Amino acid sequence: SSDLVDTIDGQPIGKVNFVLRDSQDRLWLTVSTRIKNWMQAISPTIVDGFIALYDKGSLRIVADGFHFTNEIRFDAKEEWLYAVETCGRRIARLRLQPDGSLTDREVFGPADHGAFIDGIAFDSVGHLWITELTRNSIWLITPQGRGHLVFEDPAGTAWQHPTSIAFGGPDLMTAYIGSLVMKKLGTFRVPEAGAEMVHWRA
Repeated sequence: SSDLVDTIDGQPIGKVNFVLRDSQDRLWLTVSTRIKNWMQAISPTIVDGFIALYDKGSLRIVADGFHFTNEIRFDAKEEWLYAVETCGRRIARLRLQPDGSLTDREVFGPADHGAFIDGIAFDSVGHLWITELTRNSIWLITPQGRGHLVFEDPAGTAWQHPTSIAFGGPDLMTAYIGSLVMKKLGTFRVPEAGAEMVHWRA
């Protein structure tokens, strides 16, 4: 194997966190921080995360100034890109333009979840499901931006540090939850099927 790209604007890329493909076969990636020892960026005062786009053989920054950029997802029509700001404790969304630029940045859902967020995933009706790493909770945000708590275990007796969330099973109605520390996946049934990922169609 070989590296696809290892620099951006002539500098090291930084701490790459998440990669997502869109329907035009472009690759989107988040960089949580440019700080070499990325643990030093787990702070509300460090705002150096960014989103980059790999298209036609080159990588460019399309949005900058995030509080530890984590997972990203597109809505079903690829009109908006949703981005986790882990240390900002919120979700940002940005409007996707035809040339790959991102505009109209805004907060989606609660302005402050009161906990570090890690993973997000859409279901088929447009709910955005969220894992809260430091409160051991699962939330969903409706398409209108209203937040609803699904599960919470502050003491960590049943679940600890949930990270990514994904939907699977033959009907896509089982949620699978990863963990930063546990050696198993959590699962539960959901009322609506998960959204199909673009790369499944390849």
